[in-house]
Amino acid sequence: MRELDAQFEAAFSEIKNEPLIGSHPVYQYLTQRYGLNMKSVHWEPDALPDQTMERELDDMLEAHPAKIMLWEGAPLPTIQLMVEKKGLQPRVFDPCGNRPAHGDYFTVMQENLQNLKTH
Repeated sequence: MRELDAQFEAAFSEIKNEPLIGSHPVYQYLTQRYGLNMKSVHWEPDALPDQTMERELDDMLEAHPAKIMLWEGAPLPTIQLMVEKKGLQPRVFDPCGNRPAHGDYFTVMQENLQNLKTH
């Protein structure tokens, strides 16, 4: 567990001071543990945001000019294109709140690490 924490510490240290957006308010534990500069909206990866939600994100980006948006799962292609047009790179960071279909918690966390490193 300490090795995993150290790996996350290293991965997050590269983006620690950058503004980040969370697609869902589930990343507070990451923000607190790794000292991230993250604000959250409440978007689902499989549901198109309405105009009010999109405006909320636009307003947030004016005051908090993030380049990375963390998602619980891969967003629909339409949503991905929408956030990319706003200058955001979508990156999946699955909080693994439920038992994964394949692997285990540590498998999911290793995938999260790769998603942070390879983009």
